[in-house]
Amino acid sequence: MNSLAPKAEQHAATLDENDSLSPWRRKFALPRKADGTPLLYFAGHSLGPAPLAALDLVSEELADWSRLAVLGHHTAQRPWIDYHTFATRGLQAVTGAQAREVVAMNSLTVNLHLMMASFYRPTAERPKIL
Repeated sequence: MNSLAPKAEQHAATLDENDSLSPWRRKFALPRKADGTPLLYFAGHSLGPAPLAALDLVSEELADWSRLAVLGHHTAQRPWIDYHTFATRGLQAVTGAQAREVVAMNSLTVNLHLMMASFYRPTAERPKIL
Protein backbone atom coordinates (compact mmCIF):
# COMPACT_ATOMS: atom_id res chain seq x y z
CA MET A 1 0.00 0.00 0.00
CA ASN A 2 1.19 3.51 -0.74
CA SER A 3 2.08 5.29 2.51
CA LEU A 4 1.26 8.66 0.92
CA ALA A 5 -2.34 7.71 0.10
CA PRO A 6 -3.82 8.30 3.60
CA LYS A 7 -2.05 11.67 3.89
CA ALA A 8 -3.17 12.70 0.42
CA GLU A 9 -6.74 11.64 1.16
CA GLN A 10 -6.73 13.54 4.46
CA HIS A 11 -5.27 16.61 2.73
CA ALA A 12 -7.96 16.43 0.03
CA ALA A 13 -10.69 16.16 2.70
CA THR A 14 -9.25 19.22 4.49
CA LEU A 15 -9.24 21.19 1.24
CA ASP A 16 -12.85 20.17 0.61
CA GLU A 17 -13.90 21.30 4.11
CA ASN A 18 -12.30 24.71 3.59
CA ASP A 19 -13.51 25.25 0.03
CA SER A 20 -15.55 28.47 -0.10
CA LEU A 21 -17.31 27.22 -3.24
CA SER A 22 -18.45 23.92 -1.72
CA PRO A 23 -22.02 25.18 -0.96
CA TRP A 24 -22.56 25.43 -4.72
CA ARG A 25 -22.24 21.65 -4.99
CA ARG A 26 -25.71 21.23 -3.45
CA LYS A 27 -27.23 23.22 -6.32
CA PHE A 28 -26.46 20.52 -8.91
CA ALA A 29 -27.72 17.03 -9.65
CA LEU A 30 -24.67 14.84 -9.18
CA PRO A 31 -25.32 11.50 -10.87
CA ARG A 32 -24.32 8.18 -9.38
CA LYS A 33 -23.42 4.84 -10.92
CA ALA A 34 -25.75 1.85 -10.62
CA ASP A 35 -23.86 0.75 -7.49
CA GLY A 36 -24.41 4.15 -5.85
CA THR A 37 -20.87 5.49 -6.11
CA PRO A 38 -20.51 9.03 -7.45
CA LEU A 39 -20.05 9.34 -11.19
CA LEU A 40 -16.86 11.25 -11.94
CA TYR A 41 -17.71 14.07 -14.31
CA PHE A 42 -14.63 14.86 -16.40
CA ALA A 43 -16.34 15.51 -19.75
CA GLY A 44 -14.72 18.72 -20.97
CA HIS A 45 -17.14 19.40 -23.84
CA SER A 46 -20.29 18.55 -21.98
CA LEU A 47 -23.10 20.44 -20.34
CA GLY A 48 -21.81 19.38 -16.94
CA PRO A 49 -24.03 18.45 -14.03
CA ALA A 50 -27.60 19.75 -14.29
CA PRO A 51 -28.48 22.73 -12.08
CA LEU A 52 -31.36 21.65 -9.84
CA ALA A 53 -33.12 24.99 -10.40
CA ALA A 54 -33.22 24.29 -14.15
CA LEU A 55 -35.95 21.66 -13.77
CA ASP A 56 -38.36 24.17 -12.22
CA LEU A 57 -37.43 26.93 -14.65
CA VAL A 58 -37.87 24.72 -17.71
CA SER A 59 -41.18 23.43 -16.33
CA GLU A 60 -42.39 27.03 -15.90
CA GLU A 61 -41.46 27.84 -19.49
CA LEU A 62 -43.21 24.72 -20.79
CA ALA A 63 -46.31 25.61 -18.76
CA ASP A 64 -46.31 29.14 -20.22
CA TRP A 65 -45.88 27.71 -23.72
CA SER A 66 -48.75 25.25 -23.30
CA ARG A 67 -51.00 27.92 -21.76
CA LEU A 68 -50.09 30.90 -23.95
CA ALA A 69 -48.71 29.48 -27.22
CA VAL A 70 -47.41 32.33 -29.39
CA LEU A 71 -48.67 34.95 -26.92
CA GLY A 72 -45.85 33.89 -24.61
CA HIS A 73 -43.46 35.99 -26.66
CA HIS A 74 -44.95 39.03 -24.91
CA THR A 75 -47.06 37.77 -21.99
CA ALA A 76 -45.18 34.85 -20.45
CA GLN A 77 -43.86 35.10 -16.90
CA ARG A 78 -40.50 35.83 -18.55
CA PRO A 79 -41.47 37.09 -22.03
CA TRP A 80 -39.52 35.19 -24.64
CA ILE A 81 -38.92 38.19 -26.86
CA ASP A 82 -36.58 39.63 -24.21
CA TYR A 83 -34.44 36.53 -23.62
CA HIS A 84 -31.42 38.05 -25.32
CA THR A 85 -31.39 40.86 -22.72
CA PHE A 86 -31.32 38.34 -19.86
CA ALA A 87 -28.31 36.68 -21.45
CA THR A 88 -26.65 40.02 -22.17
CA ARG A 89 -26.67 40.96 -18.48
CA GLY A 90 -24.97 37.69 -17.61
CA LEU A 91 -22.42 38.09 -20.39
CA GLN A 92 -21.67 41.61 -19.17
CA ALA A 93 -20.95 40.33 -15.68
CA VAL A 94 -18.71 37.52 -16.93
CA THR A 95 -16.75 39.61 -19.43
CA GLY A 96 -16.74 43.01 -17.76
CA ALA A 97 -18.02 44.47 -21.04
CA GLN A 98 -20.75 47.03 -21.68
CA ALA A 99 -24.19 45.84 -22.84
CA ARG A 100 -23.58 47.23 -26.33
CA GLU A 101 -20.35 45.19 -26.58
CA VAL A 102 -21.83 41.70 -26.11
CA VAL A 103 -24.50 39.66 -27.81
CA ALA A 104 -25.91 36.22 -27.04
CA MET A 105 -25.83 33.97 -30.06
CA ASN A 106 -25.83 30.31 -31.01
CA SER A 107 -22.94 27.91 -30.73
CA LEU A 108 -19.83 28.51 -32.82
CA THR A 109 -20.85 25.77 -35.26
CA VAL A 110 -24.30 27.27 -35.79
CA ASN A 111 -22.87 30.78 -36.16
CA LEU A 112 -20.38 29.57 -38.79
CA HIS A 113 -23.17 27.83 -40.71
CA LEU A 114 -25.36 30.94 -40.58
CA MET A 115 -22.48 33.08 -41.80
CA MET A 116 -21.66 30.65 -44.61
CA ALA A 117 -25.30 30.41 -45.70
CA SER A 118 -25.32 34.14 -46.33
CA PHE A 119 -22.57 34.09 -48.97
CA TYR A 120 -21.27 30.61 -49.80
CA ARG A 121 -22.45 29.48 -53.23
CA PRO A 122 -20.35 26.48 -54.31
CA THR A 123 -19.86 25.79 -57.98
CA ALA A 124 -18.26 22.91 -59.88
CA GLU A 125 -15.12 25.02 -60.30
CA ARG A 126 -15.09 26.38 -56.73
CA PRO A 127 -16.62 23.74 -54.43
CA LYS A 128 -14.55 24.36 -51.29
CA ILE A 129 -13.42 26.98 -48.81
CA LEU A 130 -9.89 26.64 -47.49
